Parts: sequence; structure tokens; C-alpha cells
Amino acid sequence: MNVSLQNNNYILVLMGVLVCGICIGVTWFVFKRIVLRKERTNQELLQQIRDLISGGNGFSYVTLHPGEGEDASVILRNRSGYPIYGLHITIRWQPFDKLIESTKHQPEDNFQQNSVQFRPRPEIPNYFHGMTIGKIKRQVNGTYIIDFEARNGSWTQEYSIWKEMDHPEKHVWKVTKYVNGKKLVLREETIEIKPQEAYMDGIAK
Repeated sequence: MNVSLQNNNYILVLMGVLVCGICIGVTWFVFKRIVLRKERTNQELLQQIRDLISGGNGFSYVTLHPGEGEDASVILRNRSGYPIYGLHITIRWQPFDKLIESTKHQPEDNFQQNSVQFRPRPEIPNYFHGMTIGKIKRQVNGTYIIDFEARNGSWTQEYSIWKEMDHPEKHVWKVTKYVNGKKLVLREETIEIKPQEAYMDGIAK
């Protein structure tokens, strides 16, 4: 009888040790998950702060609007979730028969001579609808090669304009950026400028 009681006590002790071990394991697992989740949250917050300071993967672009005379207004926009800092824009015109991929492939003296440059205000807010930053000579049937340089990197916009007799101007553009050696399309759009819009010097589309 005493032997049976002693065996039962051993079993109860073993069960207690087993339950304690399970509880400790579950507690450690839960604690580890909480710590990892907190670390991940902190890392995400730090990355968001870095992106807000640097500009993250944000990018800006321009649209061109014909005005009176021979000029077109350059409208700067930023539809991304990050502000753009220290933006420098270089624009060069290329007729379709002499189109090149980018102004950066041109000799420096020729590039400077035929380009127009803009330096907007130091910070372009995120989700910025647009503002006129200047004017350029209005031309059709060719492509404006527009290079952007900012704190968070560089990217290029190819802005092509077609114009046929008695037809609206057709503006087709895309923004591209090289990431790890690959050319990515960040945004592209097609716009038709109707005759009644030809003298709009403001924000459209």
C-alpha cells in the first residue's frame, strides 16, 4: 500500500514537472513573439523616419501645358507618399528622328548648351498636386528627356508629344528608374490636350 502511494506521488511530481515545463515553454514562446513583434515594429518605424528624411522611394514628374505664344508651362507634381528634397531638373528636347534614350549619354558641353534646368523649392511635399516652376519652348513631334536628381536618387521622364493637323496634341510620358541594374517604370500616362485647353496655364489632369 505504501509502495503504491509512493508511486502515485512520483507520478504526481513528474506530471507537475511536465506541466511546469510546458508552461515555461509556452510563456517563453509568447514572450519571444512579443519581443520580435516589438523589434519589427521599431524597425518599421525607424525605416519610415529614414524614408521621410531621405525621400524614400518617392519621385516627382512634370506635365507640360501649352500657353499663349511659343512657351509651355512646366507643372511639377509629386503623387508619392514621401517628400522630395533638393530636386534638380534638367530638360532637353529631341525630335523623333534624333531621339536618344537619355541626356546623360550626350557630351557634357553639348548637353549643357541645349538643356533647360530648374531648381524648385528645397522640399516638394508628398501627394503634391502641382505647381508651375517655369516655362520652356513649346515643341511637338518629339520627346522631352527630363532628368531628375534629388536626395533619394535619380530618375528620368520621357515626355513625347504628337501633333497632327486638326487633331488634339497627344502627350505620352513615362517615368523610369534603374534599380539593381533593372529599368523600372514608375508611372506612365497619356493625355490629350484639346484646343480649348491650349491656353490653360494651370493644373490639369
